[in-house]
Amino acid sequence: MNTEKQQQDLVDSIKHELAKENEFYKPSSYFHSVWFQPSSGRFLFADQYIRYEIVEPLIENKTLTFKGIENHQGEQMLRYVLS
Repeated sequence: MNTEKQQQDLVDSIKHELAKENEFYKPSSYFHSVWFQPSSGRFLFADQYIRYEIVEPLIENKTLTFKGIENHQGEQMLRYVLS
């Protein structure tokens, strides 16, 4: 699968989760954030590792923006969200 397709699939997945939000359902950061795990040096989405070649360009072109450092899976991780 090519990089551009994987990037689009990632963005579409996040948008889909956010679109489901209503007064009864609040999306989990598990499905609408990309996390950087310093201990492994890897990015995570839905707790699955994602190659940096997929995420880095999305950060560089500001599709994903840094939200802050938060606790995820019991450790401090950098959180990125859609701009």
